[in-house]
Amino acid sequence: MIMNTATGLICILACFYQAMGLKVTGYVGQSVVLKTRVDPSSVHLSRIQWSIYTNTSIIVVWDSGDLKEPFWRHKGRLTLNISTGDLQIKNLRVDDSLTYTVSLLTETTDQTEIQFELVVQEHLSKPDIAVLFNSLVKDTCIIALRCSIAEAGITLSWAPPDGFDQPFWNSNNTNNSSELWTSIKPHTNISFTCNASDSNRKASSQKVVQCQEEEPKASPQFLRHRYGIIFALLFFCITILLFKVHAPPKAILHGGEKREAVTP
Repeated sequence: MIMNTATGLICILACFYQAMGLKVTGYVGQSVVLKTRVDPSSVHLSRIQWSIYTNTSIIVVWDSGDLKEPFWRHKGRLTLNISTGDLQIKNLRVDDSLTYTVSLLTETTDQTEIQFELVVQEHLSKPDIAVLFNSLVKDTCIIALRCSIAEAGITLSWAPPDGFDQPFWNSNNTNNSSELWTSIKPHTNISFTCNASDSNRKASSQKVVQCQEEEPKASPQFLRHRYGIIFALLFFCITILLFKVHAPPKAILHGGEKREAVTP
């Protein structure tokens, strides 16, 4: 009776996964587990075989206590759970995106196959945040930020810090970028977060914005003094130059006698 129940469970699992076309997503450099959903308390496996490609290239097989990894492609990156048939693939690569087939065998059942479609993706890059505008206007700092990302089809959204009570406006995600406009109080540092996501991946970046006060303007009196100093220095330099040009020629000593230099 127990074996018949086990047979029924495996058949149900196989039919379910084949009907759903089970798709599993993994990320480069990480690990993923292809789960058979077999309950080891009611199903006792005697043989487990995982393969890839249509020509059934076996990557790992367990048969009555004997474990082998005959195919070089995943060598050293596989961990097989002999109780459930689950397969862990470590250090994922983009070319691991394949169809994986597991064949499960119990003591009383024929071989049952379940297929998994593994898709390995690159990590989503973090979005870039640039400051478009930052200026103090009438005791209020007006801030404008732009969040952008190189990849297409990515949704961008803004998140102000907790407790931020100022109104803000953000544009729709167009051309892989989104803008945020808001105001903050002077002498404060506020961190804004831009979130990027698609159906499977997420990434975020933060930007700390500090209110930039206007540079102090010089007073008219200071400007008059500055221009006066520049004019005086210029007049002094011109006077020295004219003095050197029109100075009388110096006497030249020759043979112990003083003679005037003759200008040709």
